[in-house]
Amino acid sequence: MPALISTHPKAAPMENKVFKLFAQNTFPIGVEITAKFVRMAQLGLAGGQIRLVAGGSEPLPDGIEPYSGQWQRCAIEAVRSIYSMSPFKSKNIVTVMPSSDVFSKEIKESLSETGSAEIINAEAKKLLPSSAEGALVKHIILNENKNSSDEKDILILATEKFKVERYLAIFEKACLNVKAVTVWPIVLVNCCVNIFGRRRTDADTVVLLINATATDCNIVICRQKNILFAKVIPFGTSALAEPDSAEKLVSEIEACIRYFQTTIRTVDIERIILLANEKADQRLNQCVLAVAKKHALPAHVGDVLAAIANSDAYRRGINSRGAKDDWTTTFGLSLSDYSPRCDRVATGRNQE
Repeated sequence: MPALISTHPKAAPMENKVFKLFAQNTFPIGVEITAKFVRMAQLGLAGGQIRLVAGGSEPLPDGIEPYSGQWQRCAIEAVRSIYSMSPFKSKNIVTVMPSSDVFSKEIKESLSETGSAEIINAEAKKLLPSSAEGALVKHIILNENKNSSDEKDILILATEKFKVERYLAIFEKACLNVKAVTVWPIVLVNCCVNIFGRRRTDADTVVLLINATATDCNIVICRQKNILFAKVIPFGTSALAEPDSAEKLVSEIEACIRYFQTTIRTVDIERIILLANEKADQRLNQCVLAVAKKHALPAHVGDVLAAIANSDAYRRGINSRGAKDDWTTTFGLSLSDYSPRCDRVATGRNQE
């Protein structure tokens, strides 16, 4: 049953103001679903600062095939459980497909109003398995502010349509409203800009962002919200215990830097941010530090939970004591529509 709203003519203006103020101060719920867990968080503004409104995380049972009916049922129950146990303020959500399920390719093309969609869709079709029936396609113009010819560097991202439909069915069954399905490079940039890049001096800084999952390492190079490069390295934290794994990850990150430097780019990387929990695997920290030292770049750990969580995070659904959960993606999803003033910053911890 919808909430009752007074229709008294004198009451309506005040209620409208209250609802508008509430809407401005609360962002959508970010929902991250993987093969291993469901994680949800809603952020908002309090006293001009980004703060945690509500959140929660639940593991999914091991051994379940992703996108299967059993996986869907477990995910639905986890979403319902987290939502019921934490003080979320709306049912509007923003979600993202896992980077491991998104195929990507960078092309150089001249876009036009008539032919660009056909070109992008044709390239996206080449990325997907031959058995795929339909796709969700997103493209990002890299270095969009570059003054050059009409030819653009374009990053195409595509995922299989049936996977997106399985995701959407989870939220429909959980009675949540999907506001948007975004892509992982935009999510990482949301965190960088809105949490760790709010000073005026950060506006023109080119930053290398690194965010690792158990199976992948996501790399983005950006200048504020202008994405210059993005790539998924199929090498995650679960592989760091293997022999020579650290050297392999460092080599992969440096290959991304070399590619960026040798292609038609107009700027140099000035800073590295490892978007991770401060209690994350120290071997990952050492890999980032090795890259930073080789290129003489400052490096920082950007722990989004430490940067903006309330002191009463536990009451709001997140147990931050001793936890190693990485909230980068979930917080970045909640921040999808937020555009801050570049006048302050929540700093990450310097890599010594």
